[in-house]
Parts: sequence; structure tokens; C-alpha cells
Amino acid sequence: MNEKNAVRKEALETIARCTKAIDTNPDDADAYNDRATAYSKIKNVNALIADMTEVIRIKHRDSLAYYTRGYAYACKNEYEKALADFTQSIKLCPKIDTAFIGRGKMFIHLEKFDLAMGDFNRAIRLGTKDADAWIGRSVAFAENGDYEQAIRDGNKAISLNPLCAMAFSNRGAFYQRQGEYERALEDYNEAIKLEPKNKEYRKNRTSAYSMIKFTRDGQPLDIPDEVPAVGEQDYSDEAIAKYSKGIRNHPGEIKNYVDRGVAYSKRGEYDRAITDFSSLLKKFPKAGDGFACRASIYEAKGDFPRAIADYTRALQVDPRIEHCYFRRGIAYLQNNEYDLAIADLNQAITVNPKDADAYVGRGLAYTHLKNYEKALADSTTAISLDPKNFRGYGTRGNVYAEQGNYDAAIADYTALLTIKNDDVQTYAHRGNAYYAKGNFTAALADYTKAKELDPTIDLQGKDLS
Repeated sequence: MNEKNAVRKEALETIARCTKAIDTNPDDADAYNDRATAYSKIKNVNALIADMTEVIRIKHRDSLAYYTRGYAYACKNEYEKALADFTQSIKLCPKIDTAFIGRGKMFIHLEKFDLAMGDFNRAIRLGTKDADAWIGRSVAFAENGDYEQAIRDGNKAISLNPLCAMAFSNRGAFYQRQGEYERALEDYNEAIKLEPKNKEYRKNRTSAYSMIKFTRDGQPLDIPDEVPAVGEQDYSDEAIAKYSKGIRNHPGEIKNYVDRGVAYSKRGEYDRAITDFSSLLKKFPKAGDGFACRASIYEAKGDFPRAIADYTRALQVDPRIEHCYFRRGIAYLQNNEYDLAIADLNQAITVNPKDADAYVGRGLAYTHLKNYEKALADSTTAISLDPKNFRGYGTRGNVYAEQGNYDAAIADYTALLTIKNDDVQTYAHRGNAYYAKGNFTAALADYTKAKELDPTIDLQGKDLS
């Protein structure tokens, strides 16, 4: 029995046991809680909501029950209901950072950006290490026109989770809005490296290339083969009307659903794109690539549980879609499910033993689990496969710093800065390592550089000025 089937079997056994307990005692809150957890493992969101509602009936001051139900409503895109539950969770326990992050995301979906910023600020003040707080706040800053602060928040999000493609893509968009097309291009390239199938990131990169071409005094710029030429993969209103007509006239053809879904995705209309791929999958339930495409859209939206479910279905339908192991592993990592992330990245490495990013991802997961020996081994392997993989140096440097091996940490931070010389957090990290060694002159130089790049960076009182 493979791991997934074992998890499902265990979940079903738990559901049966808890149902029996509830039949005996309809007010057994623990049984409802356990059954809801089991439902979450088999992705039965409606049943999870029903059980958490029963928990709330029995224990109406249970902050975690409201938070869990709010998260489930968010997965269903029922943002107002999720907002109400996150608010009640915060009212009952105002010290839980994840509830503020959850509510902040709902405010973003509802385009209440000032309220979102307030919640992300609260989560950050509570000491959260969740990159989503900075990603969400960066969007709020950008919507209010403060791109410089949005970029600073993007820097922080990337330092916390260097494998988050969305953080790179968002920061690229902020750079592009400021006319910094070269920097935007660099970030889009990083996003595509992490999510090579994401069409939105490729569209953004093409746009940045185009702007560079037309702002360099007419000098032509060679565009790599993998970047689609401007105008290809049309996503205009006229193109969507054409695809819609094709669907009406030829409902049995898969191509029009794909083309319109991709077009909606390229326009950032993710819900419409998901609707098209869902329609496609209803008609063609064995279209593995359809599940993979829909998963990538869910991932772009930050809906990692649904992305994971679709990557899983894609692999069930067509095991040859092997890139889904890497993508699902990264989604598990984003969803803080580190053991499952490691299992998938193991498989990705089996498929492609030279995939440096898979080693970086697995190393980051091991770091979260404080398995520093394996994190160091994976980071070192990633660097040997790709000496310009700055994430490998960053992850390994952080582990060395955690272990008190400051000389090794400084060497890795220095190597990273030779590749990416404007990485704010790395200057701060190297400054901390110098500080710990008592080399205050070198620490001051790095803290000063970090402050130049980001005047708002928190150096925890170590700026030495």
C-alpha cells in the first residue's frame, strides 16, 4: 500500500470511529474535531465545515474551531464566511498570527486593502515567520501605490521562503510598475525557474523583455527561445470570444477549453480559468495535463491545498507527468507540510537527479524540521549541480549560522552576494554572523549596506550606528 492510500485508509478508519462515538454522545467535541481532521486529509471540505460547526455549537469559545472553519470556507472561495470566522477567532484569541494572516487574505480578495494591511501588520508584530504575511502586505502596499515598500516586503518574503515563485513574480511586477525592467526580468526568470509551467509568469517575462527592447534607444534584444514572442497565445477579448464560440459550436473539442482557460489565466482572471479547466475535466476526466494546469492556477492563487489535490489527481491519471512531483512538493512546502514535501521532492530527485532546485526545496524542508545534517547535504548538492544557485548558498549559510559555524556561514553568504549583490537579508545575515564572531567593523559594514538597500529593515538593535 502506498503512502497516499495508507493516509486515506487511516482517515476513513478515524471517521468511522468518531462517527460511532458521536452516535453515542452527540456532544463529543473531541470526536468532531478528530473527524474533521480526518476529513481534511481526504479533502472533504464540506464535511470538515459541518463538523467544525458542531464543535462551535458545543464549545462556542473555541478560537481554533473558528479558524479551521474559516480556512475551509476560504478554500471554497466563500470569502465573507471565512472573514467572519477569522474575525471571531481573533476576538477569542488575539495573539494567533495565522488568524490575522487568514483574515488579511480575505480582505485582499474583497479588495479592502487598508484593512488587509492592518491585519498583516498585526501578524508581523506578533512575530510571525510566515512569508504570506509579507506577500499579502506587499500586495496591499502596491494597491495603494507604494511600490518601494511593496518591494521591501517582497524582499522579506523571499528571505523567509526562497522557493516561493509568487513572491518573485509579485516583486517583479512591482519593479516593472516602477520602470525597473531589468530587475523585473530577473525576478520573472526566478519565478519561472520555480514554476516552469506557469503561463502567467511567462507572459510577464515577455512583457518585461518587450519594455527593455523599446527603452534601450532602439537596440534589439535577443529573446531566448522559451520566451513566447509578443502577440503569441492571444488573450484579448476577441480571442476569448473566438474560443467561446468554438466551445459552443464544438463542445466535444478539448482545445478551446484549454485556450480560453489559458487566456483567462494570462489575464489574471484565475477563477474563470479554473471554471474552464473544471469544465474540461468534467468532460475529459482522464486529461492529466488539465489537472496539472488547474493545479498551477490554484498555486498562483495561493490555494495550496487545492493545488496539491490537483497535482495528485494528475499523477493518478497519468504518472508520466513527472514534473508534478516537484510542483506538488513545493506546494506542500508552501503549505507547511514538510514531511510530505520531502517525500515528493525525493521522487522529483529520482526522476531528475540533477535538479538543483529539488535539492534546495528538500533542504529547506529539512531546515524547517531542524534536520540540519540533511539540510546541509542537500544544499551542498544543489550548489555542486548549479554553482550559481544562490538559494543553495542562502539555505546552507542559514543552517551554518544556526549551528554556530559562523565562518562557514560567512563564506556562503559572501558566495551568494557575488551572484546577487543586492540581497538585503543576506547582508543582514552576514552582519549577524560577523557580529557573533566579534568582528564589529565587518558587521557594521554589512548592516550599513542592508540599511542602504532597505531603510526599514529590522536589525534587532545591531546597526552599531
